[in-house]
Amino acid sequence: MVSFKDLFALVTRISHLKKIGIAMSSDDEELDLAVLNFVNTFPSVGQTHSISDLRDCSILYQCLLSIDNDYFSGYMVAQGCPIPNARLLLDKLDGYFRESFSKKISVHSIRHERLEDKDDWREELIKIVELVIGSAVMCENKAIFIRNIFSLDATSQAILKVFVERFMKGLQDIDNAHDSDSSEGEEDHKVSDEEFLRMQVC
Repeated sequence: MVSFKDLFALVTRISHLKKIGIAMSSDDEELDLAVLNFVNTFPSVGQTHSISDLRDCSILYQCLLSIDNDYFSGYMVAQGCPIPNARLLLDKLDGYFRESFSKKISVHSIRHERLEDKDDWREELIKIVELVIGSAVMCENKAIFIRNIFSLDATSQAILKVFVERFMKGLQDIDNAHDSDSSEGEEDHKVSDEEFLRMQVC
């Protein structure tokens, strides 16, 4: 099991972290492997071998169907159409967190049109993947998905836990009176191994 020390040692080693906190150069291989390992825990997806296979968001939508088929079913996604697929995925995720958890997520900061850009698509894809991972660890069947994460290699676990921490930090409660963008009271959300395990039964 990965300790906090190991987790933050990994974050320090990935020295190219910028706004999204994930390397986009020398550690691409580790990041890609962690993402692919997570995606490949979904039996409905089959084996995905390249991060670029996720670019059109059709595979990520298949993951969402496994996470909550009742909510995400009934919509068509087409392979090779990243912009409309990403727009649908983000719209549905926004509704999912509002309706299921009374939470607001940051979808408007994601430039999904860049998924067709030859240079900038990767950063935006990682932001979308983070939301899918967040859905997995909050959904009704989260125990299954969290156990799947713990079944991965230590490096993948550490990277995915960084995703979860950043996702949790970005969640906001929806005020019934008004939808606030205020970050008042926001603080770093650090996910320990014990907390991660408790999430399975909460």
